[in-house]
Amino acid sequence: MSILVMTERLKEDLTHFTQKLMCYKMGIPCKKGVEKKLINQVTLVGRLTKDPVIRYTMEGTPVMNVTLALNRHYRNAKGDFDADFVLCTLWNKAAENTSKYCTKGSLIGIMGRIQTRNYDGLEGKKVYVTEVIADTVKFLGSRPAEEKTDEKELLPF
Repeated sequence: MSILVMTERLKEDLTHFTQKLMCYKMGIPCKKGVEKKLINQVTLVGRLTKDPVIRYTMEGTPVMNVTLALNRHYRNAKGDFDADFVLCTLWNKAAENTSKYCTKGSLIGIMGRIQTRNYDGLEGKKVYVTEVIADTVKFLGSRPAEEKTDEKELLPF
């Protein structure tokens, strides 16, 4: 057997083992075709890193790219909490409502799926982008307090 054939066989065995392990952890029977049952689902809760800006496709579909800052639950060597910054893409009503009701620092929850896309960069190199495509967006922070006017100013006497 050649090294190439052995490498391919090892790759297939490793893929099969990984799928069996995932099935075991998820408690589903492992049989041929089980890879169709694997799940790509993400739930994130974080704060917007800047004010959301809505754009529209050529067909008029609303779209928005936002970055969520997510705190880690453990401290680094210096004793500080680190943060991760996750790129998220929102479409349609989710984009419109986020643009309308959220600002930089707003606490939101996003449920969606991970997607990786690529494009050719300026120098001709392929650029890969991994992002969360939002299916659902929940606004978790309180609404900004409306300006309160002094009741005495409203009274005519």
